[in-house]
Amino acid sequence: MAVVVVVLAVEEVRSVVVVRHPKTCYVERRTILDSAARLADCDIQDEATLFVSLELQGGGKKRKKKTYTKPKKIKHKRKKVKLAVLKFYKVDSNDKVTRLRRECPHETCGPGVFMAMHFNRYYCGKCHLTYLIKKEDK
Repeated sequence: MAVVVVVLAVEEVRSVVVVRHPKTCYVERRTILDSAARLADCDIQDEATLFVSLELQGGGKKRKKKTYTKPKKIKHKRKKVKLAVLKFYKVDSNDKVTRLRRECPHETCGPGVFMAMHFNRYYCGKCHLTYLIKKEDK
Protein backbone atom coordinates (compact mmCIF):
# COMPACT_ATOMS: atom_id res chain seq x y z
CA MET A 1 0.00 0.00 0.00
CA ALA A 2 1.38 3.36 -1.00
CA VAL A 3 1.39 6.17 1.46
CA VAL A 4 0.78 9.80 0.49
CA VAL A 5 4.26 10.69 1.79
CA VAL A 6 5.82 8.28 -0.71
CA VAL A 7 3.86 9.89 -3.53
CA LEU A 8 5.10 13.30 -2.40
CA ALA A 9 8.70 12.07 -2.20
CA VAL A 10 8.51 10.76 -5.76
CA GLU A 11 7.13 14.12 -6.87
CA GLU A 12 9.97 15.89 -5.05
CA VAL A 13 12.56 13.78 -6.90
CA ARG A 14 11.00 14.57 -10.29
CA SER A 15 11.00 18.32 -9.75
CA VAL A 16 13.77 20.55 -8.50
CA VAL A 17 11.46 22.37 -6.10
CA VAL A 18 11.68 21.28 -2.47
CA VAL A 19 8.22 20.40 -1.19
CA ARG A 20 7.61 22.13 2.14
CA HIS A 21 3.84 22.20 2.61
CA PRO A 22 2.32 20.09 -0.14
CA LYS A 23 -1.36 19.43 -0.54
CA THR A 24 -2.48 16.27 -2.30
CA CYS A 25 -5.94 16.39 -3.84
CA TYR A 26 -8.11 13.57 -5.07
CA VAL A 27 -10.37 14.97 -7.76
CA GLU A 28 -13.18 12.41 -7.84
CA ARG A 29 -14.08 12.97 -4.18
CA ARG A 30 -12.83 16.58 -4.01
CA THR A 31 -10.87 15.86 -0.85
CA ILE A 32 -7.49 17.01 0.40
CA LEU A 33 -5.48 14.06 1.69
CA ASP A 34 -3.43 13.99 4.89
CA SER A 35 0.30 13.43 4.55
CA ALA A 36 0.13 10.49 7.00
CA ALA A 37 -2.95 8.86 5.44
CA ARG A 38 -2.78 5.67 3.45
CA LEU A 39 -4.24 5.67 -0.04
CA ALA A 40 -6.29 2.55 0.71
CA ASP A 41 -7.82 4.20 3.80
CA CYS A 42 -9.04 7.11 1.67
CA ASP A 43 -10.85 4.76 -0.75
CA ILE A 44 -8.60 5.67 -3.67
CA GLN A 45 -8.67 3.06 -6.40
CA ASP A 46 -5.78 1.84 -8.55
CA GLU A 47 -4.83 4.02 -11.54
CA ALA A 48 -6.45 7.05 -9.88
CA THR A 49 -5.04 10.51 -10.60
CA LEU A 50 -3.67 12.48 -7.67
CA PHE A 51 -2.80 16.17 -7.93
CA VAL A 52 -0.05 17.70 -5.80
CA SER A 53 -0.09 21.47 -5.37
CA LEU A 54 2.96 23.16 -3.91
CA GLU A 55 3.25 26.35 -1.91
CA LEU A 56 5.82 28.48 -3.70
CA GLN A 57 7.18 31.84 -2.71
CA GLY A 58 5.35 34.76 -4.22
CA GLY A 59 6.77 37.31 -6.60
CA GLY A 60 7.18 40.06 -4.03
CA LYS A 61 6.19 43.69 -4.31
CA LYS A 62 5.89 45.83 -7.41
CA ARG A 63 9.04 47.68 -8.31
CA LYS A 64 9.26 51.41 -8.78
CA LYS A 65 9.79 52.51 -12.39
CA LYS A 66 13.46 53.13 -13.12
CA THR A 67 14.50 56.66 -14.00
CA TYR A 68 17.29 56.74 -16.53
CA THR A 69 20.19 59.16 -16.03
CA LYS A 70 21.42 59.48 -19.61
CA PRO A 71 19.30 60.04 -22.70
CA LYS A 72 19.07 57.39 -25.39
CA LYS A 73 21.80 57.29 -28.03
CA ILE A 74 20.72 58.95 -31.26
CA LYS A 75 21.33 56.60 -34.16
CA HIS A 76 23.01 57.75 -37.38
CA LYS A 77 20.58 58.65 -40.14
CA ARG A 78 21.77 58.01 -43.69
CA LYS A 79 21.62 61.08 -45.94
CA LYS A 80 20.31 60.40 -49.42
CA VAL A 81 22.06 62.57 -52.02
CA LYS A 82 20.07 63.13 -55.21
CA LEU A 83 21.96 62.57 -58.48
CA ALA A 84 25.07 61.41 -56.62
CA VAL A 85 26.34 59.71 -59.80
CA LEU A 86 27.22 63.14 -61.20
CA LYS A 87 30.06 63.33 -58.66
CA PHE A 88 31.71 60.22 -60.12
CA TYR A 89 32.16 61.41 -63.74
CA LYS A 90 33.13 64.61 -65.55
CA VAL A 91 32.36 65.45 -69.19
CA ASP A 92 34.92 67.61 -71.05
CA SER A 93 34.20 70.11 -73.80
CA ASN A 94 35.26 67.41 -76.29
CA ASP A 95 32.46 65.12 -74.90
CA LYS A 96 35.08 62.90 -73.29
CA VAL A 97 33.99 61.25 -70.02
CA THR A 98 36.58 60.98 -67.23
CA ARG A 99 36.20 59.25 -63.89
CA LEU A 100 36.66 61.47 -60.84
CA ARG A 101 36.67 58.68 -58.26
CA ARG A 102 38.90 55.65 -57.98
CA GLU A 103 37.36 52.29 -58.86
CA CYS A 104 37.76 49.42 -56.41
CA PRO A 105 40.27 46.83 -57.73
CA HIS A 106 38.97 43.99 -55.53
CA GLU A 107 37.66 40.92 -57.42
CA THR A 108 34.26 40.94 -55.65
CA CYS A 109 33.49 44.55 -56.59
CA GLY A 110 34.41 44.83 -60.27
CA PRO A 111 33.95 47.90 -62.49
CA GLY A 112 31.36 50.48 -61.49
CA VAL A 113 32.06 50.30 -57.74
CA PHE A 114 33.82 53.46 -56.66
CA MET A 115 35.88 54.05 -53.54
CA ALA A 116 34.92 56.83 -51.13
CA MET A 117 37.39 59.69 -50.77
CA HIS A 118 38.22 60.61 -47.18
CA PHE A 119 40.81 63.14 -46.05
CA ASN A 120 43.50 60.48 -45.51
CA ARG A 121 42.27 57.32 -47.30
CA TYR A 122 40.23 55.68 -50.04
CA TYR A 123 37.55 53.29 -48.77
CA CYS A 124 35.32 50.76 -50.53
CA GLY A 125 31.97 50.35 -48.79
CA LYS A 126 31.23 47.03 -50.48
CA CYS A 127 34.35 44.98 -49.67
CA HIS A 128 35.85 47.28 -46.96
CA LEU A 129 39.15 47.69 -48.82
CA THR A 130 41.11 50.71 -47.56
CA TYR A 131 44.09 52.52 -49.10
CA LEU A 132 45.86 55.13 -46.97
CA ILE A 133 47.06 58.32 -48.64
CA LYS A 134 50.56 59.32 -47.54
CA LYS A 135 51.09 63.06 -47.64
CA GLU A 136 54.62 64.20 -48.44
CA ASP A 137 56.17 66.72 -46.03
CA LYS A 138 57.13 70.04 -47.62
